[in-house]
Amino acid sequence: MKHLSAILIVFVFFFNSSSAQPYLKPGIVSVQGQKTTLHDMQRSFNSYWDEREPDLLHEEENAEEGGYQQFQRWEAFMKQRTFPKGEFPRADILFTEYQKLKSSSANARFGNGSNTTQTANWNFIGPHVVPDSGGGAGRINCMAFDPVDPNIIWIGAACCGLWKSTNGGLSWTSNTDLLPSLSISEIVIDPVNPNIMYIATGDKYGVYYGYEVWGHYSAGVLKSTDGGVTWFQSGMNYNQWNGEIIQRLIMDNTNPNILYAATYTGIYKTTDAGNSWTNLRPGSYYDIEFKPGVPSVMYASDSIGFLRSTDSGVNWSYINSVTSDGRTSIAVTPANPAVVYVWAVGGGLFYSSNSGVSFSPRTDPQNEAYPYGHYDKVITVSPVNESVLFAGGLYVALSTDGGQNWATVSNVGGWPGTDYCHADNHDLVFAPNSSQVIYSCNDGGIFKSVNQAATWTDLSGGVDIKQYYRFSSSQQNPNLIFAGSQDNGTDKITGMSQAELIFGADGEDCLVDWSNDDIVFL
Repeated sequence: MKHLSAILIVFVFFFNSSSAQPYLKPGIVSVQGQKTTLHDMQRSFNSYWDEREPDLLHEEENAEEGGYQQFQRWEAFMKQRTFPKGEFPRADILFTEYQKLKSSSANARFGNGSNTTQTANWNFIGPHVVPDSGGGAGRINCMAFDPVDPNIIWIGAACCGLWKSTNGGLSWTSNTDLLPSLSISEIVIDPVNPNIMYIATGDKYGVYYGYEVWGHYSAGVLKSTDGGVTWFQSGMNYNQWNGEIIQRLIMDNTNPNILYAATYTGIYKTTDAGNSWTNLRPGSYYDIEFKPGVPSVMYASDSIGFLRSTDSGVNWSYINSVTSDGRTSIAVTPANPAVVYVWAVGGGLFYSSNSGVSFSPRTDPQNEAYPYGHYDKVITVSPVNESVLFAGGLYVALSTDGGQNWATVSNVGGWPGTDYCHADNHDLVFAPNSSQVIYSCNDGGIFKSVNQAATWTDLSGGVDIKQYYRFSSSQQNPNLIFAGSQDNGTDKITGMSQAELIFGADGEDCLVDWSNDDIVFL
């Protein structure tokens, strides 16, 4: 199922009148008494661009105009998945229909009157390897170490569930094909009993640009009490059509029954291991952290700036010395619990030496990391050295002097060189008790460095999570397939263990000439 889910991805429209798209501002898309449809969106988009000239080669140049290429990719995908009048499907349509199929009535219908389920003969045909020439396995949002055995690593994919390695990332397995949402944003493990785990579902980086281009909404926080073998919904549970996203999930290590979640609709807290949750502060939040060793002191961030609480999240105050107009990421370290770093869209990098009471600016790693705002703006600090920082955007950037100076330490176009690390970082995680070993979760998978990013190793082989939009097979060779993917270009696939990236960026439709395999259209 995980291999099929990597192809059958439902991307759902999310309309928001406060979106950054000029063609979505109030009054531009307006249909009295009706929900907005794909046709409304198309008319609005085309009207807006009629008198403008997009840059067709450099899509970032169109970002302030609402993402010309992004809309066209979304439009091509959604045209095949909307209803005849342009109505959008519910976000949970695949899971709902699957549940119907499992029901007795569905089994009777598909089994010609009996309750016998028919089994389809599907086989995974690849690729089970990272494609050559700088290809990627697929997008990973987050990772976590087992608190007892650091060779056990968990990663959460953008659209293909939770994956586990027991040998430090050399091989991977997954058993989460049938979760109500296959998008994973956060992983939290009980430090006392690692069999107790929580995952926040939903793709926190995929809901982007005001319409959903890359991801799925949340089905809530799921819990496991048997080390990830089985999962059940906690008291924070949603239907995907609720349009909810959990941006961050943290646990109080002094009391593992206490967890906090930063979400689209507020800061939530549970004191009974996820059974019930209370919204402490309504709003839309990107990040939340404890002061290391002092869980009553907490930090949070939204699109305005940085907030601080000294009473376990009951009351919060903005710290005016931090400003933001988008995603705001927070980093803390047990090496010095009083240190706080905040990296904010539109504000830059800020540093506090007094537990977030006040901040001073540090050098913004914008030019070294090149973040795309909401999509890939993350920062982390070493657990043993408060001056060693990594910032992630398109590239990975390193500072060894507390954010005063930065250097780019990844080469997104450098395959197969040792400095190659795939583009667009979503999580940067230090190994326990290290300032040298760093992991990057990015659009291409999971990468590891043991020497403070001087060299990188791709650990993504066997992580079958790529989000293919379309594919085309050869009429001459049944083993030859071309497939266009999200974030990872177009692949030429010739088997489980043979694949090659033939065109970068985002891949879409492709076609092999029926009489000549050498002629391919992308």
